[in-house]
Amino acid sequence: MDLLDKIDAIDISSPEAKRLLLEIVKSEEPEARLRSIEKISLLPSDEEILFTLQEHLRDTDELVRLACIEAIEDYLDTSSISKIKTCLDDGDWMVRGQAAIALSKLGAADAYEIAKSRFKNCPDAEEKMRYCFALFLIDKKYFKEIKELYSSSGYRLRCSIANNLVDAIYFKWSADKSLILEVLAFLGSRLSGEAQASVISSLEYAVSEISNLNTPE
Repeated sequence: MDLLDKIDAIDISSPEAKRLLLEIVKSEEPEARLRSIEKISLLPSDEEILFTLQEHLRDTDELVRLACIEAIEDYLDTSSISKIKTCLDDGDWMVRGQAAIALSKLGAADAYEIAKSRFKNCPDAEEKMRYCFALFLIDKKYFKEIKELYSSSGYRLRCSIANNLVDAIYFKWSADKSLILEVLAFLGSRLSGEAQASVISSLEYAVSEISNLNTPE
């Protein structure tokens, strides 16, 4: 059994799961570290797990760093805010953008100003989109900018915007019925005129997931 198969075989309900994963995450193989982090993030948070995630924010592989930020977001670990801020200067745009989103989710005092400045000055559309979502997580008026970005974007970014809308609505705006209706109307209008199969799939997913929040109680 190779290392990746060993990771897949670990039952996260097992008392041994954390020990095994924390050992494997030390591997020299980037894919093994990534898969370990993804599985570690399914375990209940504790000091040892959070320390491991913080340490791997400096991992040599950008996908591992990205997975650590996303796991810290999910744990809502505010003790990691200062560590997340160091990722704003990461060499990879995905990591920089996700760090801004994480700061918004974790309620960092300067999250809004950080995202606003980077949104204003970022020349790259994909990275700019992430700063826009960091702002949207704090102030729903930025849905206007999200719509503008969508209208001027290629298919890959349109897919990303649809998927990120699901995450942002569920995280922050699930009780805002008027915003949910506005988002669904926007997604529906884009779906009716879309020709790219991958974008259609992302839009359909977003409509389905967000519609679940608009059902009568």
